[in-house]
Amino acid sequence: MSPKIARVGAEVGLDEPYRDPPLSLRVSGRLFVDTSDGRRLQATGGTIGLVFGGGRSADPAKRVTRRDIEQSISSMVGRDIGRGVPPELAWQQFGEVLEQIAVTETELIAAPFVIECSDERLAELDP
Repeated sequence: MSPKIARVGAEVGLDEPYRDPPLSLRVSGRLFVDTSDGRRLQATGGTIGLVFGGGRSADPAKRVTRRDIEQSISSMVGRDIGRGVPPELAWQQFGEVLEQIAVTETELIAAPFVIECSDERLAELDP
């Protein structure tokens, strides 16, 4: 019997800014699936990436928050209810990795979803 999906998510990090002072915040990461038998299957077909204008702004009203990042990633993988399914879902990055378990794109979208990012990196969002 094939293992089930325990949860899915994205391991993300904050990238170095393009300029100094930074005019944007770059975020990149890799999708994963945790299975019921304790394995973590990571996407091997690329990474996800986002760029937020004004991300590290001195103005708190313009600063990017963890919630902004989570909402954007959720939208990228088709979990943003009401926005419809994106034309090309990020789940395609898994390629053949998901052949190890029997899973559909619908099951991936319906599974519990988490964003993992180190506390040190997240502290950079709110100086």
